[in-house]
Amino acid sequence: MFTLKSKTDNVKNANEGKPMDRKIKKLENLDYWFTLSRVAALGSMNKAAEELNIDVSSVSNKIRVLEKALGYELVERKSHSSFLTAQGESVLKAIFPLVEEFTYTLNQICREDKEPRQTIKVNVSNGLLELVICWINQFSQLYPDVDFELTDNKSEDLGHQLGFDIAVFANFSQRPPGECRDLGVAPTYMAASKEYLSKHPIRSPEDLKRCRIVSCYNWNCGQRFLYGPHGTENIPLSWGSFFGLDNSTSLLYAVKKGLGIGWGVPVYMCQEDFNNGTLVRLFEPYESAGFHFYMAVGTHRLSGIRKEFLDFFLSSWKREFKGYKTHAPCYALR
Repeated sequence: MFTLKSKTDNVKNANEGKPMDRKIKKLENLDYWFTLSRVAALGSMNKAAEELNIDVSSVSNKIRVLEKALGYELVERKSHSSFLTAQGESVLKAIFPLVEEFTYTLNQICREDKEPRQTIKVNVSNGLLELVICWINQFSQLYPDVDFELTDNKSEDLGHQLGFDIAVFANFSQRPPGECRDLGVAPTYMAASKEYLSKHPIRSPEDLKRCRIVSCYNWNCGQRFLYGPHGTENIPLSWGSFFGLDNSTSLLYAVKKGLGIGWGVPVYMCQEDFNNGTLVRLFEPYESAGFHFYMAVGTHRLSGIRKEFLDFFLSSWKREFKGYKTHAPCYALR
């Protein structure tokens, strides 16, 4: 005879003999939670309904059941979009690992004898996209039957962080569920194009007062400094005008186009430009604020081709970043 032992078998139940609380019963439906996770990820009930091949009303009703059982709203509904409330985000962060593990287990049980094409989902900081695309291209040459989904995690919306096998981030508010590991630091520099410097010669930080600074406007630090090696003073910066962008890729492009002097330009994005003379590093050995990167791995156990890619990714990261050190503090983008 086959029996299953519950975690609560040895716990005295004060309500023994009574029917299970109806609210708890409604909350046990994993399909409802999975539907909620797809709405969060896609930002729309219509898109979730299309993906799940059900009516929008069915999507809405499932979420309403959860909300009624919990006693508060999980989703903020707008005319063309839907977003998690603060309570909805907190609840889904707690419940999603269970939903993902359950869905993953079902897929493993139901898969055909012939191994289907697998999709590896990767979620990284904006400035890492070019590097990661190169690594995925190299891996795809070794394993051509694997599909990839690569997304940018600069949004802090939880929906963009769900359902990924590997996520790399420099901001803990962007951290998705799962095991987390430290990947180390990377410095950023002040840099400008030769064209810009020919029109705006820079001999000292004082000269920046007549220049435009180009930087990500959402650095989590109140003042921009030049950070010197240990034993030297940090230099607070002043500038004539400011051009703010919300990601490192746009920052590098603006600096190369001669829109101003870049502060916080990641070295891993511009080393080739320094080498070929497209960009000039300013005030060496001073640095701007550094990045500290972390990796989260999906809550389901990575095995097979996913484990192969994780090992390949970590090896590629170590090879690319092993020589980087920074004496500047490491902040995060908000």
